[in-house]
Amino acid sequence: MKVGKIIALALTAFGALPVMAQTEKDTLHTDSHFFYHELNRLENMYEDTENPVALSYNRVQNIADAQVGAYLNNGGLHAIDEGRKGQTYAASINGLQRFGKLSVSGFFEYRNAKDYDVKWNSTLFVTPTNPFILGDHVESTANSEIFRMSAAASYQFNRHLTAALSLRYKTGSRSDQTDPRPKTDAMHFVVNPGVEYRINPVHSLGAAFTADLFRSDMNHTVINSNNNHVYYVMKGMGDYMTRTSSDMASLPRDYKGNRFAGSLQWLITPASGKVRNRIEAVYSHNKEVAEDGGYAFTFKAGDYYRTDITVSDRLSLRHSDRFEQNFTVSVNYASDSGDWYDQKKIVDTQHGNLAYYQILNKSTIRESKYLTARFGYQADLLREGMPAYTFNAGVQFDRADMTQYYTRAFKQNYNTLTVDLSATGNWKAGKVRLSGKAGGYYKALLGDATYDCPRPDMSENYAAPVFEYATASQAGFQAQAAAFLPVTIYKYHTWMGLTVRAASSFYMGDNKYSAVYDSVSRTFVDAAFTVRF
Repeated sequence: MKVGKIIALALTAFGALPVMAQTEKDTLHTDSHFFYHELNRLENMYEDTENPVALSYNRVQNIADAQVGAYLNNGGLHAIDEGRKGQTYAASINGLQRFGKLSVSGFFEYRNAKDYDVKWNSTLFVTPTNPFILGDHVESTANSEIFRMSAAASYQFNRHLTAALSLRYKTGSRSDQTDPRPKTDAMHFVVNPGVEYRINPVHSLGAAFTADLFRSDMNHTVINSNNNHVYYVMKGMGDYMTRTSSDMASLPRDYKGNRFAGSLQWLITPASGKVRNRIEAVYSHNKEVAEDGGYAFTFKAGDYYRTDITVSDRLSLRHSDRFEQNFTVSVNYASDSGDWYDQKKIVDTQHGNLAYYQILNKSTIRESKYLTARFGYQADLLREGMPAYTFNAGVQFDRADMTQYYTRAFKQNYNTLTVDLSATGNWKAGKVRLSGKAGGYYKALLGDATYDCPRPDMSENYAAPVFEYATASQAGFQAQAAAFLPVTIYKYHTWMGLTVRAASSFYMGDNKYSAVYDSVSRTFVDAAFTVRF
């Protein structure tokens, strides 16, 4: 990883964290600071949009939140290229600060993870629907380190114009110590400017642009040369080509990608303040190019393209100081394609047996379409303006339609419906603030699914489990409890708290396409210590 870039961006992020106030009065953190996540989500209609001007509309503007936590999972209900169990340790700090018309924020997080029995996919940060992955079928323990950081600023020039800029950087490294040993480094750097123009007290228009630069390099090495290992150069839906460690003990791969997105927002806020509505439309285009060989040779391992169109609406109804409702609707339509290059290996005997690949043909071998539609509902019962009880419900429809071109066109498609419910309560016990949350979900296949695989030898081990996991019925629940105690540290009023969560998911399918998930489940146990000042 590029340590210099990490340090520079970390300093930028920390520079945007809240400046500690100088008097006890200024640092008196009331219940509004304790509930800053919930209050900023409820009252900021730009929350969860692509526009960083949301920073100017937070109710709680001065806060710092530091957290350390451990996150454990175990069980067989997971994607075929994820680990059977894993453990992650994380530390983060997040801050908001307002200086007159200027609002700033900063964030930094470090995650250290270990996943057991990982196979097939050795990539990092690649778009999940990109079919051109590289991996092997040897189960191994993967270690990863991930840094995330961001810095943002939003300035209100006058009552009509607000402009903002957000910078985000994510970098990570992943490796394991079992032959063939993959070592992967990857990064995303995102620049996200935005602007809002308030036409009148009721109507506002916003616009934002996002540029995301993605880079990744990976390399497989083999220590024990007595064993011959197979690398799978995947093309999607079970189609693949292979390379072996006897041919090349080290197999390098590079990814280069760019994502560009534009968004528009329309905010309606009548004078009464009881009804608010926000509409957003987002268009994005993503390209990721894979190449093998590094400095030794260039083998084009697939060009991936994806286009997304998302339209969402949020309607907020404030009935009184004690009750508020929020309705959200979003629809995402995506289409993608993968281009493959037929290539021939050429050995140049006139120049030291230099090997290279000659491109013979380029063709589209994978096309897909995805549709996701979600309806969400949230009701908040307020006590003295703070959330006392929150109820959430959601319904989500997903459709996927994929075509793989091999000797003929091979089809996969399915529809699923997911329903989720949760309830959260907050109470006081003396000075201590207590909260609890419980929820669950159920996912089911709608109608009949179509499964086909161009390579039968890969179907049982890879393609069928992938399809079974995507289409199988499953259910799950979670329970969470937290306790926070207000303390004074060097005259600064601070919340200190512990949050624990337990969750489980259960496979409820009929093993129609694969028996890998027969009678399996997955358990999650999390614990985090938070200091909020």
